[in-house]
Parts: sequence; C-alpha cells; structure tokens
Amino acid sequence: MAGRTAGLQLRILRGNRVAQSLIKIIHRLLMASSTCATATEPIRATTNPTTEVRAPRPTYETDTQFPAVDQHLSQHERTAAHNGPGLAETQAPAPMQQERSEDLEKVVTEEQEEPKAKTSAPRMIPLWSWLIFFSIWGALARLGLSALEDYQGAPVFSLVWAQFTGCVIIGFLSQDKTIFLVDDRYTELYTGLTTGFCGSITSFSSWMLGCFAAMANVRPIFDRPNSGYNVMALLAQVIITLSVSMAALRFGATMASLAEYWLAERGWVQVRGARKGRDARNILAIILAIGCWAGAAVLVGLVPKWRGVATFAALFAPLGTLTRFYLARLNPKIKSFPVGTFAANMLGTLILAILFLLQHRTTPGHVGCQVLQGVSDGYCGCLTTVSTFVLELSTLRRRHAWKYGAVSIVCGIIIMVQVVGIDNWTHGLGGGCII
Repeated sequence: MAGRTAGLQLRILRGNRVAQSLIKIIHRLLMASSTCATATEPIRATTNPTTEVRAPRPTYETDTQFPAVDQHLSQHERTAAHNGPGLAETQAPAPMQQERSEDLEKVVTEEQEEPKAKTSAPRMIPLWSWLIFFSIWGALARLGLSALEDYQGAPVFSLVWAQFTGCVIIGFLSQDKTIFLVDDRYTELYTGLTTGFCGSITSFSSWMLGCFAAMANVRPIFDRPNSGYNVMALLAQVIITLSVSMAALRFGATMASLAEYWLAERGWVQVRGARKGRDARNILAIILAIGCWAGAAVLVGLVPKWRGVATFAALFAPLGTLTRFYLARLNPKIKSFPVGTFAANMLGTLILAILFLLQHRTTPGHVGCQVLQGVSDGYCGCLTTVSTFVLELSTLRRRHAWKYGAVSIVCGIIIMVQVVGIDNWTHGLGGGCII
C-alpha cells in the first residue's frame, strides 16, 4: 500500500512539473506575440546578461506621403523628402500604431512650419531613376496579375489582385524599421519601391472604370433582371476593393512587425543610406532606368503584337508616376485632405474616361488603338494609385478619412458618368478599337 502511495505521489509530482513547463512555454509565447504585435518593446538579449539592451524602436502610423517623424530622420533624408512631393512615403507614420493622435494632419502641420531646402536637379536623378525603373515593373505586374484572373467564372474581378499586392507591400515598407532603418535609410530606393512600384501596381482610375462598367452593365454585358442589380454590382466593386486593400495594408504591416522581431537579432541585411555604397547604388539606378525605358521603346518597334498589351504601357508608365510624384507637393495645402493624391486620382480618371470613350467611338487604326490602350494602362494607371489612397485613409482622423474617401470615390464615379455614361446611354458604345 505504501509503495502504491509513493508511486502515485511521484506521478503527481511529475505531472506538476510538466504542467509548470507548459505554462512557462505558453507565457513566453504570449510575451513574444505581444512584443511582435506592438513593435514598441525593446528586444533584450537572453543568452548573455552583459549584452547591451536595445532601445525601443519608434513607431508611427502609415505610407508614402506624411511625416510625424522628422525628429528621427537623417539630414539627408529630410532634404530629399522636403524637395520631393509635399509629403514623401519616407516620412509616413506606421500602420500598426494603436493611436491616431500622431496622424497625418499633425504631420502636415509640422511639414508646413519647417522651411524646405532646395535640391538641384542632378541630385534628384537617382530618385527619378528608381521611380522610372519601378514604375515600369509596377505597371507590368498590374497587367500580368489582371490577366491571370481574367477568365470565365473568376471569383472576383481581376484588378483586385493588383490592388491587394500593392497594399501589402506598402504596408510592409511603411511599418518596417529593420530592413530600411528610419535613421539611416536609402531614401531613393525606398521612395522607388513605395511611390514607384506600389503606386503603379495599384490603380484608382482603373478601379473607377470598373465601378462604372458594373453600374452601367457594359464590358462585359450581363443579363440582369433590373437596374437594382447594377447598383449592387457597383457597391460590390467599391466594398470589395476597399476591404481587400485595407486588409492588405494591415497584413503587410503585421508581416513587417514579425520580420522586425525575428530578424533584428539575426544580423539581417539592412539597406543603409550612408555615403559608403550610395554612389554605386545611384549609378545602378540610372543604368536600370535607362535600360528598362529604352528596352520598352525598342520592343514597341520590334514586337508589334505586344504593343497593346504591355510595351506601350511600359513606355508611358514612368510619365504617369513622375506626374503623381510632383502633384503630391500639393498634399500639405490642406492638412485634413491630401489634395495632391486627390488631384492625381481625379486627373487620371478623367483622362482614362476620355480615352475609353475614344476607343469605343472612333477608329484610329490598329496602331492608334494600341497607343490609346498603352496610355490608359501605362500613364493613367500609374498616375493614379490605391495604395497611397488607402494609406491616407488609415492615417487621417476618422471623420476626415470618411470625408476624403467618400469624396474621392463619388467624384471618380461622377467623372466616369459624365464623360462615358451620358454618351453610352444616349448613343451606345460602338465596336471601336480592336487591339
């Protein structure tokens, strides 16, 4: 009897030890998860008690056009940002910030109070080069992703995948403090990735055209019982695109927080902006920009079958991105309403509506049709952006975000209705261009 009792006590003791071990493991996992989610706790060394404790990393709120972080930027980054568009992606608050108190509007106020230094054109060449290079690949990526989802029975409209991809990347880059260090950032490459690639792979004007097509039941035409279904199709375009884009932004920011937690102590490669190596990167940017843009021009002449689907779009894409880049100078004019982004999106939507009408009401010839399609996909697609638009929505105070988002979407749809809708409902869209 005594032996059985001793054995039972031993098993209970072992069970208690296992339970304690499991509790410790769960506690550590919860602590790690909390640190990863907030991205504000210092990362402490656990293997060597004499290792220096790292200072907490500053966090802000989101993307490419807003700074509350001037105090954390290097002098070079301040100069580059203040001489680019009104508020650059390099100064955006991070999406994972829990509070909105340090939001876009406070950032804009600080931007207006600080005098801007002037940068000569030669010093802007590397930045232009990265924008040109990434805008070409952003436009091609958008066309490629749209083509992959453009088939009979697709669960969603094809453009949503490009919007999702661009918002994930910009969310990651805006939250990231590990690969691109805030206080030593290679600004030109960072701006090329955010303004150039993310801004070009997403398209506000194409989204508005999709909204109009759903509402007007054109391209393609569906057999709908009444006009109420057209309204539901329009709402589906708006709600799905906004929901997917906002979720993608948060998903990208979460991935950046995870990367910061797991890679910070593993010596991950960091893209620094120090003088050493900067000149080589700048030369590389110029070579890539010239090579890609010239290559697009050569392919336009040598491969006719690609003109309407890719090469003309690649040729016109950098012009749209550079136009948007400089229109963003208007963003600080109204702190609660990013005028620059709004102007770029509305201008691109207007031009796309006119081009769409020309494609269906005129017959400019085969090459002319390919040029019209290239300007639509390349220039208008890169002039307008959803990634920056969504980032601004997540950064503005909520009442201003609702106002900015509603005005942008309603104005975009009104432009499409005024330019294309009236002509469509009075005369009908003809056969037009065949690419």
